[in-house]
Amino acid sequence: MTHLTPVAKQKTLPSKRKQSVWIALLTGILILNFSGFAQADNLDGKSVISSWRSEGQVYPMSPTSDFYFGLMKGTFHVKDHTGKTHHMHSSRMTCPFSVNINKDGKDELQGMCQLSGTNVGHANAKISCTGEKENCLGTWTFTSGTGNFKGIKGEGKMKIRVDLVKKDSTGYFGNKMGASGYLVINDLHDNVDSTKETPKVR
Repeated sequence: MTHLTPVAKQKTLPSKRKQSVWIALLTGILILNFSGFAQADNLDGKSVISSWRSEGQVYPMSPTSDFYFGLMKGTFHVKDHTGKTHHMHSSRMTCPFSVNINKDGKDELQGMCQLSGTNVGHANAKISCTGEKENCLGTWTFTSGTGNFKGIKGEGKMKIRVDLVKKDSTGYFGNKMGASGYLVINDLHDNVDSTKETPKVR
């Protein structure tokens, strides 16, 4: 007597033709996504670092919070993957800003920055972040500009460190206090065409 061994059912694998179609579709989607990002930022994601100093004043608001207002001054150092000198590299950075300092560590920083130092105009940006003032995470957002930077747009993820330094004196408008720190922006995008000798907003 012949015994038949039952054969386990196997999942039907897609044909090679179907696999090729799916691979082609996925590849097309990825290319479209990356090309879209590249077109938006001129193939040019940038990294930025700036050390800065500030003179300002701190105001006691409550037993658990203080308010600091100052003027941040530094140099905007830009690095991009092309290896070329970027149109905003070594720009002077000036930012009036404020920090709501809370004892629970949920600090809030707000400010406006202006990049200058070129003869083709300047660029303005908004900065905002939340978290401990030594590790404040947020966004750098270009808002406006002049000259060839008129109409500039773009943004990048940002980290700011704020260290308050010694109190110098007490005045009618609060305690005078300096501050220092650094600002880092990862993958900064903008709509400036830097392929030409003189950069212009596209």
